Amino acid sequence: GYLALMLLISFGYAIFQTANNTALMFALEPSRRGLMTGLINLSRQIGLINGAVLMSAIFLYAAEDLSVTGLINTDLNAMSVMHGFSICFAVTALFMALALIMSFRMKAQAHSQKRPHL
Repeated sequence: GYLALMLLISFGYAIFQTANNTALMFALEPSRRGLMTGLINLSRQIGLINGAVLMSAIFLYAAEDLSVTGLINTDLNAMSVMHGFSICFAVTALFMALALIMSFRMKAQAHSQKRPHL
């Protein structure tokens, strides 16, 4: 189950990133494409580092929350790990929903600015 989901997500990332990079590169003049490539890679690396740190902190906080409250006597057992992962996935889903809402709003704004006002 887990491996199949990871393959599906990886496939989705590959399709999105290829189309996104192509659209960005064709929107620029050729002399600026090198700069855009560097900015894309920099933003991915910063996002990867910050995301890993943020999710690690959220996981540790959520997993330790069960042991600190006295529900679990050991430091980190299976139940606290599952709780930590559940909270991390919930936070990730929230960020994805926010990004989707922002994307739709930006698209609606761009569409409304293209229409001629009579």
